[in-house]
Amino acid sequence: MRTSVLSKSWRYSWMWVHNLDFDEIHPVPDLNRFLEFVNRVLEHCKATQVKIFRLNFTMGYVPESVVSKWITEAVRLKVCELHLKVRHIKLPLSFFLNKTLTDISLDFTELHFPLLDGESNITLPCVKTLDIVISSQPHENVSKLIHGCPELRNLSVGIKNCNRPQHYHYKIPTLKRLKLSICQSVSYISPVYLQLPNLEHFFVDGLLCLEFVEEDLDLSSLINAKATCHVKDDGLWVELLERISQAKSISLNITFWNPKSELDVCVEPLPNFPNLKHLEVEGYVGAKYQLIPQILENCSELEHLSIVKPKGGHWNQPEVVPTCMVGNLKTLKYAETRAQDFNRELLNYMLENSNVLKTLTIACDNMFSPSEEQRLLSELTINPRDPKDCRICFVRNST
Repeated sequence: MRTSVLSKSWRYSWMWVHNLDFDEIHPVPDLNRFLEFVNRVLEHCKATQVKIFRLNFTMGYVPESVVSKWITEAVRLKVCELHLKVRHIKLPLSFFLNKTLTDISLDFTELHFPLLDGESNITLPCVKTLDIVISSQPHENVSKLIHGCPELRNLSVGIKNCNRPQHYHYKIPTLKRLKLSICQSVSYISPVYLQLPNLEHFFVDGLLCLEFVEEDLDLSSLINAKATCHVKDDGLWVELLERISQAKSISLNITFWNPKSELDVCVEPLPNFPNLKHLEVEGYVGAKYQLIPQILENCSELEHLSIVKPKGGHWNQPEVVPTCMVGNLKTLKYAETRAQDFNRELLNYMLENSNVLKTLTIACDNMFSPSEEQRLLSELTINPRDPKDCRICFVRNST
């Protein structure tokens, strides 16, 4: 925007902006001109403090020395949030000794940590949130950066293009939220050591190739856990469930690449979930939906169950009714995009055996007509003990 068109007093107003966002929406036809523009903005910035400095430039190549200079300028301007997405980064010394940064996001193809090759300390005392993507980079350097943030609350680590096993050791007593994302191109199984006594939210997505080592494991404060994973090894999946078994709310969206049997999703015993109140299972639930009772049998305190877009065969009724259905399960949501795929056997089993169920919500697409709703409703059987206490309602999916 040309501010000088409005008034001369507006001509230099841009010098006092607090947010600097340089985003490569389209390929830059003249790279040198773009570099000069960024240099000029940083050089003439008069703000007492820059709140956000964001650089998204992955289509073209910006020299490491130039990016390093920009980071130095941002640090000089007492930047609070630094978000960098570029091909190559060479972090300057001033970055590692910054006392104003609170949020850092680093996404790169190649990262150079010349400072970390020695014994120099990293001091980032105010950083609360760190989001970093690792690509063909020794994790030891990244680990030093992570543990140089003594007040870290939120950590997100993306792992891609890793050509050898790594050791991920996180000992962060202040951490509240952790997300681990693994690209499908990673083929090695790497051990993970977690000492996170105050962790409340834990998320894992991508290819499950992490072995959670039990030694010194501490996830005692876990409230919410979510796993959206592609699984090749049942053992790794059960191990992950064991690590999150203390959570109060769990969401599972699992794809099994090579199930050992068409009838068995998991042949290993599942852990108990003594604190679990909310459970969402999305996607593959087994050829005979057997994943549902397998989990329910170990969730005695479960109150809310959601089954979303189940992929599997027909319902196979378990021999024993899970304990949670007898005395605790209060709400059930069954969501499917195609109305004709609703599994009446499953819904009837849940209604007949859930003694305290209050609400059954059925989510369907717009092709499901009111007359079909009434027909389905007539085919569902409510527990005869309290026929008026369970309400069945239909909702429309947004997609």
